[in-house]
Amino acid sequence: NTIFDANITDLNATTLVHTWSREFSRHRVMTVTTTFSDLTSEYNDYWKNITRPLFVVLLDTEKTMGEFAETTKSVKPISFPIWLVMFLQRPGNSLEERCRHPIDNVFNVDFRTQMLVLCYARPILVEWYAIRDNRTRTFDLALWSPDRGLLLKTQKSLYARRSNMFGDVVRVASVIVSFSLFLELRCNGTVGGFFGLLLIELSKVMNFTVEILDPVEEFGSWSKEKMVWTGAIGQLVTNEADIGISAFSMTTGRQNVIDYTIPLIRSRYRLYFKRPNTVLVEWSLYLRAFSSGTWIALLMIIITASILLTIIKTKGYF
Repeated sequence: NTIFDANITDLNATTLVHTWSREFSRHRVMTVTTTFSDLTSEYNDYWKNITRPLFVVLLDTEKTMGEFAETTKSVKPISFPIWLVMFLQRPGNSLEERCRHPIDNVFNVDFRTQMLVLCYARPILVEWYAIRDNRTRTFDLALWSPDRGLLLKTQKSLYARRSNMFGDVVRVASVIVSFSLFLELRCNGTVGGFFGLLLIELSKVMNFTVEILDPVEEFGSWSKEKMVWTGAIGQLVTNEADIGISAFSMTTGRQNVIDYTIPLIRSRYRLYFKRPNTVLVEWSLYLRAFSSGTWIALLMIIITASILLTIIKTKGYF
């Protein structure tokens, strides 16, 4: 689905919307024209019923930009659709500076948001996203050419393009039972151990600093009494930590609330039990699988079935 903003009443913009709708229809893409208010009220329906729509937003004035900014505050999650935001040409292009050099997180994007912005006549599609510092980060993704179409300026994946954390602090949660095995906090403030060395390498490549939180006692589970996640998983869910380092097992419940990395260490679990003493085994135990009444019923069924089959065969019914 492609959703256009219909708050713009200018004839040229309206013609543009209908032209695009017709072109999308020719390519068998269903389109819907809506307003910011309708988008806010129907966003949850799109989230539940559509795999991943493309939202095309047309902005021409400070008013429409403000309305879209308010809309992005109320729709959650903002990273669900793919956004294409287009700033339309107007006398003076009053929004050009904010379009080319966003100074804050005006559209409330996050790290996972896929928002492409086309700023007036500039033929470059720019990605807008944010980390945690309420600042919009930009990345020149593609060049639009009328003759050659869309030309990508990089072949990197989404997260490879956003690997620079700009010196942000990454808070690390851990569990006491695994702390000394995988993560070591040295006296001079540095970290060691397998995961500690891995964090150091990641911090160099991704440009972030590490903050080790106090280890907790539990890995984390869902508390039905308190209706919250406990332990290190709880720290991740409540945004007290950014990454958890311990020997976490993958469960369905945890996968619904956090993301796992690819397995870094594979371990095997074995279950041991004492071999039973055959001398103490009672042969009558095999008969205790069913009650005496059940055994009698089974015996009667077997005898009755045998008699009936014999009579049927003797009478020549087969």
